[in-house]
Amino acid sequence: RFEDFYKLTWFLIGLMLVLMLISVVLIGSLIRIALYAQRETIRTMRMVGATTGFIKRPFILRSIACGAIGGVIASALMVLAVWICANEFQMPLTAQEHWLWYMIIAIVLIIVGIIISWLATAFTVRHHITKN
Repeated sequence: RFEDFYKLTWFLIGLMLVLMLISVVLIGSLIRIALYAQRETIRTMRMVGATTGFIKRPFILRSIACGAIGGVIASALMVLAVWICANEFQMPLTAQEHWLWYMIIAIVLIIVGIIISWLATAFTVRHHITKN
């Protein structure tokens, strides 16, 4: 029985890593599209002497907000999954001693969402702006 649990755990860890890689690639592609749509504005800003940091700031702030929203959505889905599992399978997952762990996991999900979107945006914007 424990062997199945460990196999499932490793499968879920692998799935999580694949989904994280996919999310970074998708975020990078979406940022490239946003940069391409605003290329004339960026070019004009560079011609009048705007620094790279000034140009990058709006893109990074928007990505941080989107990462935080994604983390909140992921946290809400986690709470929903725990609630469904507790009700459907009569598992004691909603006991008060678990609440702290759920809060910690929710905060980590939000922080990871922010970090992933921030890093993907920072690399993509830096690459695009220094290229042009």
